[in-house]
Amino acid sequence: KFTPKQREAFEAAAAELRKVEQYRAPRDKLSCFANAIRLSENLLVERVFTADANGSHWITLLAALILKASPSNLYSNLEFTTSFRSRMTPEERKSLADFASAFVLLCGSSQRLTSLELNDGRDGDKASPALPLWLMDAGVTFNFEDRNAEDLLFGEVEELLDEYHKMISALRDLNGGRLKTFDT
Repeated sequence: KFTPKQREAFEAAAAELRKVEQYRAPRDKLSCFANAIRLSENLLVERVFTADANGSHWITLLAALILKASPSNLYSNLEFTTSFRSRMTPEERKSLADFASAFVLLCGSSQRLTSLELNDGRDGDKASPALPLWLMDAGVTFNFEDRNAEDLLFGEVEELLDEYHKMISALRDLNGGRLKTFDT
């Protein structure tokens, strides 16, 4: 049970989580996720959950927050925001990782969310610059990203062109079909 003050903080965190859908920019979405985490952390400090060493109560609290807020398109927003993780602070990556864990707790295993490399910076490594999930879904691999034109074999030119077409198609889909290219 929450005290009235804790309930107010929980409601504020839920409201912050609902705001995610209102924004288009990943930085703004990330700000909402991080604010919801901060408000929830304040609750955690006041609760018995602090004795939990493995964080399962923390994830349970965040799962309850997700249920309370019932934010629209949470999965898509987590996935989209995560694709910009190379520009995040360790705290921001940790916030997204915690929400992803809470989402998985509620909805069952999601290989895509559980495989997100959201390093929180505690182990000293940087988050890997993995390909955004929306590009992976489109079939874009960037197999030729580190290659020069003179390094390409004749058969690879067709594959590179196919990659280009997949990328353009994905960008058109993201942009609602308003993306113009020279061939259209």
